[in-house]
Amino acid sequence: MTGERELKKIMLIEDDPDSQGMLKSILLQAGYAVDTTEGTAIVAENYALPDVFVLDNFMPAIHGVALCKFLKLKEHTRSIPVVIMSGDPEVQRKAENAGAALFLRKPFHRQDLLDCIEAVLNTGDTNMRKTA
Repeated sequence: MTGERELKKIMLIEDDPDSQGMLKSILLQAGYAVDTTEGTAIVAENYALPDVFVLDNFMPAIHGVALCKFLKLKEHTRSIPVVIMSGDPEVQRKAENAGAALFLRKPFHRQDLLDCIEAVLNTGDTNMRKTA
């Protein structure tokens, strides 16, 4: 090891290209490694395991809550924290029931996103406990 800290990996799943670009930029500037893909690639298990999944809820092929349930059923992903984002406050309870670590209500500030990521990385908590 060269003394450099290993970048934490975030898998960002957001279907809106503008939102995806903005979120990816925020996370990269904060020092994270960020991969983006579609929810269907996650179901097909065609990706490298991240340290955190960040999922938009309303996507055309598969909703974030359904994807979270899928991830929590799989042995190799059930311990990876999931953050679900949505502008619909009703999604919070569904996210909690699906096993999300955190729910982030849109719109949110840059720091809200970073605080959520840090919270799940620092605690390793995969169970929902607060709303940013």
